Amino acid sequence: MSNSSNFTSDSSPDLNEIKISPNKYLIISKSNCIYCDKSKDLLTSYNIDFDTINCDKFLTSIKNKNKFLDYMTDLIGYEYATMPMIFFDKDFIGGFSELEKSVSLTK
Repeated sequence: MSNSSNFTSDSSPDLNEIKISPNKYLIISKSNCIYCDKSKDLLTSYNIDFDTINCDKFLTSIKNKNKFLDYMTDLIGYEYATMPMIFFDKDFIGGFSELEKSVSLTK
């Protein structure tokens, strides 16, 4: 019997799909995250274009979660395990509070 799904909890999602566009915000978020939603709402209220990646698929197992956090640590340069994870122009900003400061400085 074949499994029609290409993704199971044991398979590893492709972390290479986390792409940071130049001159654009990227919000890495997860479901049911208040500060993820606030970050998206903030950028939307300023009419700022942004990309978003929901990382739920990277958190389906402890193994996948650890791979995701290791990947993000390499990308950021230090451990950061809270959501959202926000980048601008390939630079890591931080979470909602840092985004709020960043946006207020540019407006």
